[in-house]
Amino acid sequence: MPDDSSPIFILGTGRSGTSLLRAILNAHPRVYLTFEASFFSFTPQVYQAAYQHGQDWFRRYQRSLAFAWLRLEPRSIEGQLAALRYRPSVADAMQTILKTKARQYERTHIGDKTPTSILYLSKLWDSFPAAKVIHVVRDPRAVITSLMQMPWAPPGTLLNALFVRHMLSKVPQAHSQLLEVKLESLLANPEGILRRILAFLDLSWDERVLEHHNHSPVDSPPFLWLQSAHQPLQLRQPPSLSWQTELTTSEIAIIEGLLAPFIRRYGYRASGVHSQVKKLDVLRQVMADSRLLPYTLLHGHRMLHCLRQTSPPDVSALLKFFMTMNPRVSFDKNDLERFLKWLGDD
Repeated sequence: MPDDSSPIFILGTGRSGTSLLRAILNAHPRVYLTFEASFFSFTPQVYQAAYQHGQDWFRRYQRSLAFAWLRLEPRSIEGQLAALRYRPSVADAMQTILKTKARQYERTHIGDKTPTSILYLSKLWDSFPAAKVIHVVRDPRAVITSLMQMPWAPPGTLLNALFVRHMLSKVPQAHSQLLEVKLESLLANPEGILRRILAFLDLSWDERVLEHHNHSPVDSPPFLWLQSAHQPLQLRQPPSLSWQTELTTSEIAIIEGLLAPFIRRYGYRASGVHSQVKKLDVLRQVMADSRLLPYTLLHGHRMLHCLRQTSPPDVSALLKFFMTMNPRVSFDKNDLERFLKWLGDD
């Protein structure tokens, strides 16, 4: 049976069903997974700083947007780390955060859901050698169609396809502590897939996971794109093939060209548009998407600069950066107001 030293991590490409699976597993009376603590984005490689121990790391981490939406009191974490009889490691600090949040719900099995942890799997297992990891997979064409509608994702088909390919390339073909779950299979056969997941986690079966909308804490940030995660499974429709009508043939050709190995690997079928689309049309689409690259790089640079400041976090500024990554999706100021109110209500 897993203990506190072997946390559970859910990861994926984003828009693949990770929030849904987190909500489902959090309905289990022994499990609590935090919402996108993003631990492994706050490593020396990102901040170009040499963290000597967990307290150094936490001083930087507590100024992040990810820590803000965990809604934890920094002094509580600092006090627990200071009370240890040894110098805490970065992993100790992460584990302390997970335990503290889980205690709020009287849960014993800790973990986190952060899609981008897929980029740091080796670091994750270095920090937690016994960790169990669940990779949620969805048809890459559906993932990219959804990503292009998100304010926080890169703009355009090309950039998102490259982003998704990079993320999937980090997943090992096989690992004893990694379980891959297709969103389409989970929705088609919830009980069968959830029994498989709980067995992988060495957790007993509990019917509450099939009614997660009645038993899972609703504690993720109040963004509109997260709300469907708490809908009853019985009311959810199988993933549609809307990407076939929402994407142009040129966009489908770009995605399938860049992601062909992963489309095959996960058992999805190619659309066959390559025999229909003109190469010149594909080139035009690539050029149109490439024009968005300078904006994306500059925006990302500014956001990293904001994150690296030594002053207390300006949550409002960070969220504005987060919500304006995609210039093709309008920034909803109501989302910012809801989020700041939600933080203040804790």
